[in-house]
Amino acid sequence: MSIIKDFKWEIISEKLIHKDDQAILDRVYSSLNEPYKLRTDLFPEPYVGNPKTATVILLALNPGYEGGERKWYANYNGRVETILKNNLNHENTQNPYYYFDESLSKDSPGHDYIKKRFKAVIDKGITIDMLANKMAMIQFFPYHSNKFKYSKQYLPSQEYNFSLVLEAMANKKLIVCLRSFKKWEDGLTYYLQKYPELKGNEKLQFHFNEKKGRSILENYKLIEKQLIELDNPRSTYISENNLKKNPEAFKQLVEALIK
Repeated sequence: MSIIKDFKWEIISEKLIHKDDQAILDRVYSSLNEPYKLRTDLFPEPYVGNPKTATVILLALNPGYEGGERKWYANYNGRVETILKNNLNHENTQNPYYYFDESLSKDSPGHDYIKKRFKAVIDKGITIDMLANKMAMIQFFPYHSNKFKYSKQYLPSQEYNFSLVLEAMANKKLIVCLRSFKKWEDGLTYYLQKYPELKGNEKLQFHFNEKKGRSILENYKLIEKQLIELDNPRSTYISENNLKKNPEAFKQLVEALIK
């Protein structure tokens, strides 16, 4: 079995959701009020950047909601919507991590945020171009909201993201968990249990050969040493000060972006 789930983003245009997600969204999420209400008037962002080509993978929770996203869309006469749509099926080939794109910075909900978070990395000589092309963020949940209401009724689109993370592990990519480590553990465990044939994948044996009952994220961290956790997940700044528990982690990240 291929690790990556056979999946293509097909949007229901009037709701901007994936057609296969609708049943669970209607059952679990449709009655939520603010701050948990899903903003399905915005393009989903299950990931930013291309997880298939990136050398560094960031794990996050879900795209937030700032309130000015539609203004950002309007500034660029359809260009933002095209980029967001292409992002869904990994079709952006130039600067796929588009929040680093200076030409899209006006009223961008993510441009200043992500540059501030990676200032310490940029100060080490990593260019904006490197970050825009060699890094991808995968969200645990693909739809926008001010706050996220967790459910273990996983969407088909979430399963696809779980498969992208497992593929990154199989290829020994560096993974940086920004937040929600336990939710990611639960989601990946669910996926591995749903598809037991993955036990035969030789690239995942670092996990299946281990008999201590740890999660695959823990094994990737302890055995492959390719997973970084921030000291303070409430502060998602990527800096030496936020990685003091693992003094080599910051250097490891910089080197992975140079590859």
